[in-house]
Amino acid sequence: MPKKAAVRTKPPAKRRRRKGAVVTICVVLSLVLAGAALALLGPARTFPATSSPAATTAAAPVPAALQLQNSFAPSSPAKEYVYAGGRLVATEEPARLDQTITFAQPPDKTYGDAPFALSATSSSGLPVGFTVTSGSATVSGSTVTITGAGVITVQADQAGSAGYNPAQSVTRSFTVAKATASITLSNLSQVYNGSPRVASASTNPPGLLVVITYGGSATAPTGAGSYVVAATVNDANYQGGASGTLVIAKATPTISWSNPSNIVYGTAIGATQLNATASVPGGIAYTPAAGAVLHAGTQNLHADFTPSDAANYNTVSKDVSVSVTKAGLTVAAHNKSRAYGDANPPLTYAITGFVNGDTQSGATTGQPSITTTANSTSAPGTYTITAANGTLNSSDYGFSFVNGTLTVTKADQAITFGAPANKTFGDADFTLSATASSGLSVTFAAVGNCTVSGSTVHITGAGSCTVTASQGGNTNYNAATNVQQSLAIGKAPSTTTVTAGNATYDLSPHGGTAMVTGAGGLSQSLSVTYSGRNTTTYGPSATAPTNAGDYTATASFGGDANHDGSSGSKGYSIAKATATITLGGLSQTYNGSPRAATATTSPSGLGGITVTYDGSTTAPTNAGSYAVIASLSNANYQAGNATGTLTINRAAPTVSVNVPSGPVTYDGNTHPANGFAYGVGGSADVLSPAVTFTYNGGTAAPVNAATYSVSASFAGNSNYGPATGTATITIIKATPTITWSSPADIAQGTALGATQLNATASAAGTFAYTPAANTVLSVGNNQTLSVSFTPADAADYNSASASVHINVIACPTAAASTFTATSPIDHGASSTLSWNVPNATAVNIGGVSGTFGPTGSASVSPAATATFTLTATGASVCPALTKQATVVVQSCPLDSRTFFTASPESLVVGGSATLNWQAPGATHVRVYIEGMCQPGDSSCDPNVFSGSTTFGSISVSPAAMTTYTLEATAGPGCAVVTKQVTVQVLGDPAVCSPNATFTSMPSSGNCGGNITLRWSVPNAMSVTITSDAGIVYGAYEGSAAQSGQITVSQGSETTAYTLTAQLLTASSEGGGADSCGTIELHTTHNCGGE
Repeated sequence: MPKKAAVRTKPPAKRRRRKGAVVTICVVLSLVLAGAALALLGPARTFPATSSPAATTAAAPVPAALQLQNSFAPSSPAKEYVYAGGRLVATEEPARLDQTITFAQPPDKTYGDAPFALSATSSSGLPVGFTVTSGSATVSGSTVTITGAGVITVQADQAGSAGYNPAQSVTRSFTVAKATASITLSNLSQVYNGSPRVASASTNPPGLLVVITYGGSATAPTGAGSYVVAATVNDANYQGGASGTLVIAKATPTISWSNPSNIVYGTAIGATQLNATASVPGGIAYTPAAGAVLHAGTQNLHADFTPSDAANYNTVSKDVSVSVTKAGLTVAAHNKSRAYGDANPPLTYAITGFVNGDTQSGATTGQPSITTTANSTSAPGTYTITAANGTLNSSDYGFSFVNGTLTVTKADQAITFGAPANKTFGDADFTLSATASSGLSVTFAAVGNCTVSGSTVHITGAGSCTVTASQGGNTNYNAATNVQQSLAIGKAPSTTTVTAGNATYDLSPHGGTAMVTGAGGLSQSLSVTYSGRNTTTYGPSATAPTNAGDYTATASFGGDANHDGSSGSKGYSIAKATATITLGGLSQTYNGSPRAATATTSPSGLGGITVTYDGSTTAPTNAGSYAVIASLSNANYQAGNATGTLTINRAAPTVSVNVPSGPVTYDGNTHPANGFAYGVGGSADVLSPAVTFTYNGGTAAPVNAATYSVSASFAGNSNYGPATGTATITIIKATPTITWSSPADIAQGTALGATQLNATASAAGTFAYTPAANTVLSVGNNQTLSVSFTPADAADYNSASASVHINVIACPTAAASTFTATSPIDHGASSTLSWNVPNATAVNIGGVSGTFGPTGSASVSPAATATFTLTATGASVCPALTKQATVVVQSCPLDSRTFFTASPESLVVGGSATLNWQAPGATHVRVYIEGMCQPGDSSCDPNVFSGSTTFGSISVSPAAMTTYTLEATAGPGCAVVTKQVTVQVLGDPAVCSPNATFTSMPSSGNCGGNITLRWSVPNAMSVTITSDAGIVYGAYEGSAAQSGQITVSQGSETTAYTLTAQLLTASSEGGGADSCGTIELHTTHNCGGE
């Protein structure tokens, strides 16, 4: 049905129109005609407008887009226009009245409330229309239907009529509060598996987005422990929350350890037996510990495992057994022997083979039996000593036995032979005495300086003699052991005589003679040795002495084979000869050295002359007269003293005058001459008193510039006479010394000042600089600075000048330098820092290792937005220049930090699962169903969630296996991160396979042993059996899938087992729907009958 279009302008003052006038109107209208073209408008319609009294009526066709052009003046009165016959015809319209709207305030609502009616009236009584101008609601007539929470604004309008102008619009706003949703937390009891353990949340109504935190963190915990779980509805129309505690129990490790192979007693247990392994890292303590030695028999070994990660794993233990066999011992009888006629010795034994530090007393009980058939009357020979078990026993050892041998031997005999007394050569013969214990006769034999005949001994010389007594034995006795006795034979004495006489020194040797005599006709000459005595030192020497002195002549006899040695001595003297002394050299001149007189002897050349001067043995040096005495002290001569007088005369000195060589430069100081008088020892022989000086006849030393005559005088002393010397001193003007070092380099633009113009002079005066102070030099090296100096004392100083050089250095400047960075960059990407700093010698950048040149670039990878500071240095005189560049790092989502899980990952049809995600760095997260929509199908919406919540969860209830995709995005330049999770929808076993069973036999106990898992799934195509620890026990197909059993090793903890069955599509068991493709059956084996 076409809608009525109305066009209105402001009505002017009321005027009447001339009757019968027709107005042509063209006003642009765009009419949306519901379901019909403008050409099918049908009956005539009335359009309010304005007209001009002078207008004429003209007919014109109305196009599909109706266009009305107003060609009248704005003062035209209001008209009505009737569309008929393809044109608009204006008619006279009466004046209209104003009207107002009264609109009652709607009450606040809650999302989910039933639709409600609005109440509004117009003062004209005309009906009021309503429009929702903002907020989540729709209006039909006066009935409002709420479509979302928030503030809703409704506008009331009355468009007017032929008698009323349109009313002023009235708006009313009301608030729709969020509805309360309930959250049910599940999956709050889990076991540690090293991955984040996510709680599940479902909502009523279902499908609401839920944000879950764990102890205040959006990251799901991994470690064992209790965590406060807070779930909050994140929905535009619902609010609600729930809390609970997620308990992650410690996992129980599995110990693998088989019974070790048998070992022999004494073997210390070690890695071969203590070789348990655990399913997780940790330490294993064994009882008994490694190195322990176990007793024979079946022994228990115990292992206690302590996990390294004690926070997430329980401790666990296991026992195995090992069989220990007995070790072997050997019992051996000791071999024994005795002489014929003796009683048997004690029969003994030894046990060998003990291990582990065991001893016979500690490891055995009882004694072995040790016996022999021999007795004291048994004939010489060998007899068996038998070793047997007797009462010997041991729990850890077995025994083997080894016999011994008893040997009976002949009887022994001994000789008694006393030692004879010592003798002296020449003593008479003597008799020996010895006996044997057997009573048999004894024989003698002798060696050395004697002979024996029978039992009589004869001495043949001094020395020693050894006699041996022997008895050879017979059938009953062994030969006796020979006995030896020795005696000493002493030597005879001897006498030595020495003869010598006195003599006078005559240049010839004077000695003596010696003889030795003794018993047995000993008589022979001996050599003589001479040595000094009293104060004479000589020898010992075999040469007779020549010089005067006291001597002893000595001779010695060393003895021979039959005589002892002896010695003798004789004292004698050689007297001195007579000599004379003559003096000379008694008149000399002083020369600074000792002046000694001479003394000669007759005979000539005798040593030992002593000369004294006034009683001193030191020859005099100084001028004067000295009494001289000469005396002789000689080993072989003696003489009377010689006397005289030594005279030493004074010497002539030399005067040395020293003045500066050449002219002396004025320095404000005195410049005296120096000099001295010296004697015969040369210039080093300076004499006293000191010389005296005059300068141009005066005694004051010269200071000012001039020429001076110098005279030096020496007054003489006890060894030297008086003397004089002359010289000249010239003092000239000094040239002042200007001290001025080349100034340090300066930066360009620096004015010259006291730091650079700082010359000093060695004298008072004034300076003039070129260039002058405050001059600014241009950039350049080796620029010259000059100075002129005028002295204040022109009489003693000359004028002076000097120059130095200075370098003016170019420096880095901010205006000429650049420092930039590529920015922004992605998290983990690199930015290039680039710089150009003219005149820099080094560039350093904070946070970037190394020193760079004036132009360059460096790559940086900041983890977050960072500002880098460049510091450039030039020459040492230049100030450091700093510039900064900022690298903006935009955060991006990373695959390694993005998590997307479903809990549970499989559910029975009709159930729900919670999708949990964490996407740090993302700005938008989208969760959608993979493959749900065809390409280009804009009417299909696969999204489960789309928003800015980067840590959240949402509940889903798929009807079949569904793959969900998480898409995390951020700003420009960030890669899109996607994660997928699949929720498997299982059939209801009661519907899909009502006769299926899965049990453990037995259902409890037998922990640590084996149990049987049995199943029957008549319509199964394949089955897989797993434990809650993730162990897969097998996969079976065909008939083995439909019925079977397996034996598994049950651990010490209660274990849940799951059978997953793929069913035949055509089921005879009541299934057959898509949801019956897979079912799960569960059974739990309780340890200890829990």
